[in-house]
Amino acid sequence: MSQVVAEARAHLGERLAGSPWQDYFAGLSTNWCAMFASWLIRDQNGAKSASSTAVYDYYAARGRVGTTPRAGALIFYSYDGTRYDIYHIGIVESVNGGVAQTIEGNTPGTLPYTQTTVTSYSRPWSSLVLYAYPEYSDVVITEPPLIEGESDKMQVIKLQDGGGFRYGLVGRTFFQSGQLNDGGQGALWEQAYGPARVVSGAAWTEVQNMVALAIQVENARFAQIVAAALA
Repeated sequence: MSQVVAEARAHLGERLAGSPWQDYFAGLSTNWCAMFASWLIRDQNGAKSASSTAVYDYYAARGRVGTTPRAGALIFYSYDGTRYDIYHIGIVESVNGGVAQTIEGNTPGTLPYTQTTVTSYSRPWSSLVLYAYPEYSDVVITEPPLIEGESDKMQVIKLQDGGGFRYGLVGRTFFQSGQLNDGGQGALWEQAYGPARVVSGAAWTEVQNMVALAIQVENARFAQIVAAALA
């Protein structure tokens, strides 16, 4: 991961023309933020696309998206905060106090893409952002995603909430939050699905977002099946 971030920084100020990311896309000439990001993660089993949304969907399908900034994560800007209105992508260079410092290609958006450059930012320039987490070979994630792949296994989580605690029951397309300090409900869930895993507030929120995204994907698939059946 550190090598990818260092490579991004090494190209600050550069434009599309004659760049290695343009070569990576066989000379394609278009808005190029996703091309730059794809080129950066080319050796990390990552997505390759000139579409920011397509890059996000690649990681969403693998359960590797969320709302928490991490060094090396890809950052996606969205007009409405969902994947349906993604319009720009960059990479997180570092995180300081929960705030991402980023390096982004094809900025600023006020210029034609032939004149934009690779630019660094001390913070995201919009609050409506999403993140994806490439599988870097030199990074060990100590708190892996609670929902992995296509598994429908239910899991119990426990969150410290102020002076108390709250249990949650999680599946790939299911999230139920228990009442504050309701240990009886939590005990029933643990009896049925195994011991609760204590998580941070950020992880709790990230899991909720992942479940919401999985539900959207399932609904889209169902709509496609119905449309095909009625065609």
